[in-house]
Amino acid sequence: MNKIILVLLLVTTVSISITHAQDIVGDWNGTIKTESFQLGFSFQIEKKSESYISRMDIPKQGVKGIAIKKTTFEDSTLRFDASDLGILYEGIFKGNKIIGKFVQGGKSYDMDLSRGALLEQRRSQEPIKPYRGFSQDVFFRNEKDSITLAGTLSLPSKNGNFPVVILISGSGPQNRDGEIMGHKPFLVIADYLVQNGIGVLRFDDRGVFKSEGNFLTATTNDFATDVVAAIAYLKTNAGVDKNRIGLVGHSEGGIIASLIAANSKDINLVILLASSGLSGDQLLLLQKRKMMEAVAINANDIRKSTDFIEGAYRIIKASSTSEVAKAKLSEYMALVWNDIPSFEKGTMSMQEYSSFFVKQLTGKWLYSFIKLDPSIALKKIKCPVLAINGGNDLQVPPKENLKAIKDALTIAKNRNFNILEIPHLNHLFQESVTGLPDEYGTIDQTFSPIVLNELKLWIEKNGPRVSHPSSKNYK
Repeated sequence: MNKIILVLLLVTTVSISITHAQDIVGDWNGTIKTESFQLGFSFQIEKKSESYISRMDIPKQGVKGIAIKKTTFEDSTLRFDASDLGILYEGIFKGNKIIGKFVQGGKSYDMDLSRGALLEQRRSQEPIKPYRGFSQDVFFRNEKDSITLAGTLSLPSKNGNFPVVILISGSGPQNRDGEIMGHKPFLVIADYLVQNGIGVLRFDDRGVFKSEGNFLTATTNDFATDVVAAIAYLKTNAGVDKNRIGLVGHSEGGIIASLIAANSKDINLVILLASSGLSGDQLLLLQKRKMMEAVAINANDIRKSTDFIEGAYRIIKASSTSEVAKAKLSEYMALVWNDIPSFEKGTMSMQEYSSFFVKQLTGKWLYSFIKLDPSIALKKIKCPVLAINGGNDLQVPPKENLKAIKDALTIAKNRNFNILEIPHLNHLFQESVTGLPDEYGTIDQTFSPIVLNELKLWIEKNGPRVSHPSSKNYK
């Protein structure tokens, strides 16, 4: 899932203080460069009274407005402390530059900052305003968590009554365009479907852009309540055919779609894009092994690494609370430290790595995700389901996950589902070579036209939920 990307894209609060009066207010940008990747950052620094407020963008990942927990500026030294994200930046102010280092997970990268923001890159598939159809900004309330979500409802025209699908993003905070690595896949999908007579609701994740809430403290089940609120909103909109509301979920968003469809009579159809049928611990272990194999880590180190991680996951699944898991994981780390491959540990000491590792695994989202089994929900879904995975997907490997989805839907006695593995497509449904995440930003294509057409055909095929056509199970 998207959490394997270099920076953990989470949201937190801001608290900063200063004692120096040099002018660092404004936009700054810098780029981390290594042999295998480049990643650019933008920082916005504002001054309020005797404090600074700072936010971080990562344009290539489509991340905007991540609050920096603490910033200090003393004796010409600027320091961004985002330790809750495992990130630290420190640099010396010299004229119009800040010379410094970016540190994450025990690894340090040179990164100098210059004035100005990084320019966003427009991909060839990205539609140009004015967009086709009729679009309006909308707001809807998640009463369960007392937050308001913001999004865009796009319809083929201002007048009419249309089938509508809700786009559900994968893990990591994303805006309504699903921005990642310089791409806007949800905008591309929405534009295509609207051209073909299908409405789309896409919204900012909680705590992102114009949506309220705290992304950092939410679990997959919490995100599902946001989608339930979106469904309730659509049922009040005159432009929406209430009998043709569907869910299109990408990655973790597919799991969310499954959780809702298993218990809702309001859903007409479900489309799972690179979604998982395996339990969270199984998926993450498979993902890790596939990634290591793709970068040619030797078989012995792969075995050691997966054995180490699998042991940690067993502790989490057996623990009644995250606090219990923390204590047991700390003990476990001391026992297995010498068996952990060096590429896992980097330059960190046992104490440093143990603290980092235990904190990550017992964070609210990951702790609950490891325990989550989407097949339980899939075994209850009766509405039409289309599941598509890319043949080059290393984050949600297709064969194992599509088999698990098919097996679960068969147990559900679902009479209308289709399972597709499309060659050469990666986790983002781009035509790819390796499928590795560092390839995402280098590919101009945002979303495969083949998959866009499959989405359209499935929605067109499946009419109002009161009259689902019977059909055989597909291979």
